Parts: sequence; C-alpha cells; structure tokens
Amino acid sequence: MKDENKDSWPDFFPPELELPPEDAMDAEGTVYRFVKSIPPTETCFLATHQEQPHRHERCETLEKKQAVYGTSVWSSKELLLEAIAFLPQGLGQRKLACGTVSSSMGKMRKTLEAGHLTLWLKKNSNIHLNFSEVK
Repeated sequence: MKDENKDSWPDFFPPELELPPEDAMDAEGTVYRFVKSIPPTETCFLATHQEQPHRHERCETLEKKQAVYGTSVWSSKELLLEAIAFLPQGLGQRKLACGTVSSSMGKMRKTLEAGHLTLWLKKNSNIHLNFSEVK
C-alpha cells in the first residue's frame, strides 16, 4: 500500500508484498483475541511473523502470506471459540479479551475464514490499552 508515512508500518513488512493490502480498510470496531496476560500487553498482539518467523514459507496463497504479517482477531466471541475448538495445541493459559480498534492503529481485512480478521498494526499502536478480559 502506498503510504505517505511509510515509517508508521513495521520494519519486518517485506518490500515485495503489498502490506497492508490495498483492499484493507481502516481498523474499526470491536474485536476479540486470546491474550497471554490480563491486562494484555503489547506482546499479546504480535504479528504471526514475529512469533513464527518462518511461517510465511508454508503459505500457498498471497492472502495467507499477507495475513502472516498481521495479527489475528475475530469479529465475534462465538466464532473465535468455535475456531479454537479445532486447534490441536489448545490455548494453554491464554485468556479471552475484547477491545475496540481504530484507524490510528492500522488497517484490517476479512481473511481466511468466517469471522476472522487480520489487523496490520502500525508501530506503537498501543492496541493493548483498549483490551480487557471477557468472561
């Protein structure tokens, strides 16, 4: 994406991929994510690439490659819980959190499956400050 303020996006975005994708929209609305701690910290919102640096090598589509450089969130608690039920590794000690995202934090797009969103966060988005635990 052509962004006048290229410095606002993470340095790990590869130049050969259009990130955030051109069809991504300004982040907005309420989203859900499993986090490592309550209250959530910045490290609860790392991009998949930051947690698994070689994951992109297994991605077969452009959409999946782009998604690896973003952070997964869900549009509803129910869809997130449904998707998690199929993960073989389980959740460990993660907690369900909910928060509001805005355009100042980055861009988002529906990706991969129903209810799943990828957020491409700007540097210093402070997204974690807008999230709290959901019981």
